[in-house]
This record gives sequence, C-alpha cells and structure tokens, in this order.
Amino acid sequence: MKYKFGMWNIRGLAGTVRNAELKTHEVLNILARYGIDLAILTEMKHRGGSYEEEYVVSGTEYKLFFAGPENGERNHHGVTLAVKAVLWAD
Repeated sequence: MKYKFGMWNIRGLAGTVRNAELKTHEVLNILARYGIDLAILTEMKHRGGSYEEEYVVSGTEYKLFFAGPENGERNHHGVTLAVKAVLWAD
C-alpha cells in the first residue's frame, strides 16, 4: 500500500478556541482533499501541552497528536502530527 506524506508550516492557528477549531477543520479538509495520510503541521500554536484528538472531516478520519506550550506559557511554538485512520486503525 502506498501512503502520501506531507509537511506544512501553518504559521499559527492563534485566536479563540472556536477560531482554532475552525482552522483545524479547514487544514484537515485540505489534507483530505489531497489524500494526505500523514502530515507534520508546524507552528500550530495549540495550548495545553501534549494531547490527542480525533476528527472526521470530509468523510475522512484523522487522529491529531498535539505538542505545544502548557497553558500560561508563551505561545510561539507547537507541532502536530496528523494521521489518517488507515495508519492507526486495527
């Protein structure tokens, strides 16, 4: 099986939680449109340390692994790994 990998410097999804959530969905829609299976997304600027979330966009399921500053720390870095379900599902 062939997989498509990508890397994208997002340049920040700063703003309100709602705004960041909408931009996250926008980014995932683009990844789904291009059939990207695994992507490294730099400068996501999500707060809350390291955590993971699952999203379904355009009928495609992704698991996102966030790593960023803890709440209260300066928000100038962060990276996210977006993995399509075909890579992590049993």
